[in-house]
Amino acid sequence: RVFVPTDYEDFNRSFEYSVNESTSPASIRYPKTGEYKIDCNHDIFMPRLIADNGSQFAIITCGTIQAKSDEAYKHLTELGYKGKNINICQIKPMPTAEIIDLIKDCKAVFTVEEGIINGGFGSCLRDELILNHCYVPVHNFGIRNPIVHCGNISEQFVDTGLDSDSLVSSF
Repeated sequence: RVFVPTDYEDFNRSFEYSVNESTSPASIRYPKTGEYKIDCNHDIFMPRLIADNGSQFAIITCGTIQAKSDEAYKHLTELGYKGKNINICQIKPMPTAEIIDLIKDCKAVFTVEEGIINGGFGSCLRDELILNHCYVPVHNFGIRNPIVHCGNISEQFVDTGLDSDSLVSSF
């Protein structure tokens, strides 16, 4: 299993599962910030539907960049778009059937991750959807160029196009 915790509560639950319950190897990507908090009573293995007001689009995010996706989702809803905001904590094995249940009626899916797009969460999700005959268009947002310039995390989000304003204009 590969976990991408959104906050420290997710990390603690992923760690506890990996040490006390798992019978196979597990990998946990340590969250870089503790500022964002998510419903800690949610099952770490299943996608979290953070918001749902329609099916024009779905934003699916893994990791601590969820706060930026939340801001982008809010901007899009203020512009009149109706969609879903989904968070994923476990990316391997991917909860494909559960994701499909959430997005099957959506016209487009946008994945957002802090990692490199090539071989990342979004491209893996796109492959899984195709293998399961779910042909919703998927647009991946993440780091396109593996060289990120020095700066604080906010500056790096702007530099890589992962700040909420850049995300909204790209969606």
